[in-house]
Amino acid sequence: MAYGGDVLAGNGPRKAGGGGLTAIGALLLVYVAIFAIATVISIVQGNFAYLIRMADRNAELPALAVAGYFTPLAVTLVSTSVLAVLAFRGVTWVRPAAAVLLLVTTLSASGQDLFVQLTNRRLNGFLDLPFDTMFIVLQPYLALVVAVAVAVVAIATRAPRPGPGGTFVPPPYPPTMPPPALPADRPGSAP
Repeated sequence: MAYGGDVLAGNGPRKAGGGGLTAIGALLLVYVAIFAIATVISIVQGNFAYLIRMADRNAELPALAVAGYFTPLAVTLVSTSVLAVLAFRGVTWVRPAAAVLLLVTTLSASGQDLFVQLTNRRLNGFLDLPFDTMFIVLQPYLALVVAVAVAVVAIATRAPRPGPGGTFVPPPYPPTMPPPALPADRPGSAP
């Protein structure tokens, strides 16, 4: 009994040659790496007080603040990792799923971050920040660049749709009737 390949129902249809799925899988791994590096920097920066400030939660409930920060991050990392594995396996529905997941999450995160930075005038002295802090600040925008790249690859490599009327070509004569015969009295006809 086989436990893999096309035997599993969740594998979905495959497309010969990948059709950009390898590129989408690689971009998804870059996306995971960006979030993983930001998480490691966040943990290395200090104690839970840093994560609480980063999560904008109440400092009196540190467990809730850390859970509020890491739960969506963990869901994003796991779902993106699963999509990357499926993309490398050649599952075609990964194209739209990855594009939608990444665009929705990164547009909301980068838009919110940009709004906060512009309204609080945090961009003053941005280039004077240490590299690790600058990476955390730029992380939503780096993720947005990867998300746009995934969407472009997904759109560029999708399967072509048949034109109006589909790909049906009618036969030259109705299938129930024999082809028309030439009359015998015409010149040039066989005797």
